[in-house]
Amino acid sequence: MFDDHSDLLREIALEAGLVDQTQADEIWESQATTGKSFAAGLIDAGLADRPAILQAVADHLHVQYYSVVPAEPDAEVIRLLKPAQAHKYMVVPVADEAGKLTLLAKDPFNNTDKKRCIQERAIKKGRKKMTRK
Repeated sequence: MFDDHSDLLREIALEAGLVDQTQADEIWESQATTGKSFAAGLIDAGLADRPAILQAVADHLHVQYYSVVPAEPDAEVIRLLKPAQAHKYMVVPVADEAGKLTLLAKDPFNNTDKKRCIQERAIKKGRKKMTRK
């Protein structure tokens, strides 16, 4: 989980109080020998579970955390994003409220892809600019 973002996840875990500095340093140093991500180290050490890590990331990014992906997203919302776009940007549209499309992202740290996806949708809808929720 978040293998390419261990450095950022370390800061988020500290910020969220999931670990103290000593624990963060120990997990960080163990990465060199285990090859595991910082998130995996947190879980293995029993300091946090997956939902706690995901909630901390959502809080850091100021976005809502969805613990469960809707089994059957609303058909109207799904139509707002082409399947090729959803696949390309690894997102799932889950809500469209007042013109703001809410996307669940596989990698919430990948702002470039999310922005491109939103821009493509804005062009499709004839809007100049879309904001993300």
